Amino acid sequence: MRAVFASVVVALLLAGCSDDGDASSTLPDPSGDAFHVRYQRSGGFAGVQEDLRVAAGRRATLATATAGEPQTTHFRLSEKAVDALRSAFRKAGWRQIHSPGSSAGCADCFLYRIAYQGRVVRFDSVTFPQRLTPVVRRLAAIVDAHR
Repeated sequence: MRAVFASVVVALLLAGCSDDGDASSTLPDPSGDAFHVRYQRSGGFAGVQEDLRVAAGRRATLATATAGEPQTTHFRLSEKAVDALRSAFRKAGWRQIHSPGSSAGCADCFLYRIAYQGRVVRFDSVTFPQRLTPVVRRLAAIVDAHR
């Protein structure tokens, strides 16, 4: 069981540390109106790992690990949920938000990484861009509903 947990944690950490750029670099937009988003949250006192990926066709995969219990869930988001996320990103001014980075003295903070429309923004509990609060709340609600 420990080996499985360790493998999941290493995979999530490697995925979170991948060089997909940050908000200062732009990747090509996905073709068409396909909705793609990736939301990662890790850290905290309990060592939480959450990785939500939403791909074309509203297909979602959620990989979580808390207290040594890895879990992967596959589901499909409703059109209403996708529309609400698109609206939240638009209202937050996603294209103008930059990665503030991480604070140096933040013990047990959560680290966040959000990738959407070819941009990646990274932050932690201290440097959290307030304009992203509605976006993070919606993404966290999806994670909580499918845990």
